[in-house]
Amino acid sequence: MRKQKDTFFSRAHSIGSDNILGSSFKNVAQVLSALRSGAHAVTIAPEIISSGLSSSLVENAVLDFRKSWENVHKEKGLLDL
Repeated sequence: MRKQKDTFFSRAHSIGSDNILGSSFKNVAQVLSALRSGAHAVTIAPEIISSGLSSSLVENAVLDFRKSWENVHKEKGLLDL
């Protein structure tokens, strides 16, 4: 338990007093709004992350990236470069 507390306080300290930490979000739109409004960091529940990553925009971006990668690097993976 001590290590978890130390890690938490290290992260909280690294955010700094001049930065904004957003939390208690109910959906992806709220997270995006906070980031667009200047939040430097956010805490997000796992179900909100899953929801955001399963959107069609993200899925299309991943497919486009994969196609571009294959055009440039063929069968090579990131670790092969």
